[in-house]
Amino acid sequence: MTVTLGLNIASLRVQRQLNSSGNRIADVLARLSSGQRITNAADDPAGLAVSMRLHADVRIANKARENVNTGISLLQVADGALDSIRSLLQRQMELAEQSANGSLSEDQRQSLQEEYKQLDAEIRRITKSTEFNGIDLLKGDASANASRQLIAQNVAFDYKKIDISGNGRYAVYQNLTDGTVEQLDIDTGERTVVATGFFGAIAQSASGERVVFWSNGNFTGEDPSGYGQLYMWDRNEGEISQITHGTNPEAWSSTNLYTIAISADGSTVGFGSANHYNPDGTVSSYTPAGGTIHLYDVASQSFTDLNLVISTDVDYMSFSADGSQFAFSSYNNLTGQNADNSNELFYYDNRSGGSSLVQITNSAGAQTIGGVQITNDGKVYFGTTADLVGQNGSFAGQLFEYSVATSSITQLTNADTGVLIVDKLGVDDSSLYFRTTGDLTGENSGHVTQFFELDRLFGGITQMTNYTGTSEIELTGRISHDGRTFVKISAGGYLEAVDFSPDSTTINISTGSGEDGIISAVIDALNGTLKGIGGLSIGTQGDARTALENARDNIENLSIARGKIGAGFSRLEIANRLLSSQALEKQAAEARIMDADIAFETAELVKNQILQQISTSLLAQANQNGQLAVKLLRLR
Repeated sequence: MTVTLGLNIASLRVQRQLNSSGNRIADVLARLSSGQRITNAADDPAGLAVSMRLHADVRIANKARENVNTGISLLQVADGALDSIRSLLQRQMELAEQSANGSLSEDQRQSLQEEYKQLDAEIRRITKSTEFNGIDLLKGDASANASRQLIAQNVAFDYKKIDISGNGRYAVYQNLTDGTVEQLDIDTGERTVVATGFFGAIAQSASGERVVFWSNGNFTGEDPSGYGQLYMWDRNEGEISQITHGTNPEAWSSTNLYTIAISADGSTVGFGSANHYNPDGTVSSYTPAGGTIHLYDVASQSFTDLNLVISTDVDYMSFSADGSQFAFSSYNNLTGQNADNSNELFYYDNRSGGSSLVQITNSAGAQTIGGVQITNDGKVYFGTTADLVGQNGSFAGQLFEYSVATSSITQLTNADTGVLIVDKLGVDDSSLYFRTTGDLTGENSGHVTQFFELDRLFGGITQMTNYTGTSEIELTGRISHDGRTFVKISAGGYLEAVDFSPDSTTINISTGSGEDGIISAVIDALNGTLKGIGGLSIGTQGDARTALENARDNIENLSIARGKIGAGFSRLEIANRLLSSQALEKQAAEARIMDADIAFETAELVKNQILQQISTSLLAQANQNGQLAVKLLRLR
């Protein structure tokens, strides 16, 4: 071996090996301490890239599982609410079946009606209060409110002579082309001719069982002179009965004095007549230049003459659902408080024996009355442009409430412009439907005619329609008691129906795959699924039969709605299992790339530690070369 004083190549080589084994030991210790095979990008760039993608996929899958589980919980809440409503509908069906029994008295049916009404209110409460994380589940989204033509052929109609049943199924109207009054089953398209002849006003009960109308058709052979009488048609019996037996001609073809109204339960009819009727229906007197208003009790076939002197139009008449209370408009000075003959509203308690006519409004000037509705508990709702409480300086159409108990008026809206027409109360008095061009909720800045709902259970006003530019709501149309269906005569002269039912609520659940991974669960809006909620009565046998059929249809429709939720359940459960499997397998794939082989790394550690020890010993020996040269120099 050559002894030199220059570079100690052997020592440097040993040092390099020592450093290398030290670095390898450090790497092994890093892998053992972290448990990962790749501790930095340099270890395995390709493997690190793959593992990072897998790790991200696992996290997304786990979050998607959370989304799916939340969606499952949401659907469980909705399905639980629908199951509760199913029980309520079944009870309603039982009550309707019981009320349809001919052995019950009217008082017994009224007890059943009270429970039926409370069940209606509970269904509405569940519909409006069921929510999940702030999302309303059963109310649905605003729909497009599309019109559909009900009668295809060209038929002429009188836009003043049209009405719709409480559940939106039966439309009654005058067919001017054929000279008939007809009732149309909107569900089946079946048209039933009620009567033929010349007709005055038309109205029908909430069930559509009873239709009342003026005519000189002499359908019963008891009006040979053709003076014109008030008739009632019973859909279930298919028969016409004559209500009035006037012995003098009526002038109802030329004035709104002969506007008629029927209570939602079909128990009471209100009408104007030039003949004054005794309680037994005989004529006591005759005022051809004007007339009076009568209330007719269907069950007892008795008349109540309000003993009024009315010489001008009666634009509106309305009963409470049970017929116990009555309101109407008139230009006449009926109570001594309307000396200027303004268009005012009046209230009459039909339970009082004819001694309680009250003037509600006192506008002391020109005003526009826009409809009137009255509840069973004595709340009168009406629209007017008058400034009744000092809050309507703009004289816009506003919604007002009059309390019979306190004789007080409350203004419920604060529109700055437009007109307002009160249309219909639910039979259970829980919702009031009205239309206006006013912007009541901040959604009608264009002042287009829209329908609104006043919720008497929860409070608040909701805009039901979303028309822009041109509204399809004709001012002469009629809305059903449940607020779902609006019938009208279109500008083209066709009978049309507008469906106000909200659209289904679609819940989009992300499963971690972008747009392709969205699972859409559909929850039908109950206002669109269930007909006649708040729109029907079981106070009579006929009404009960209608309500029974309606309840059966509702249970079937509810089953369909629950089926859609069940389909959403199934998809989400499958997605949950798939995401769990995907997360597990991708986690395993990531582990195969990233996890350290402890046995292998331990062996590597031992190997490199041995090499390090050997290198340390050899380094000491290699460093002896320089010392040997020094010793040789000393010898000389």
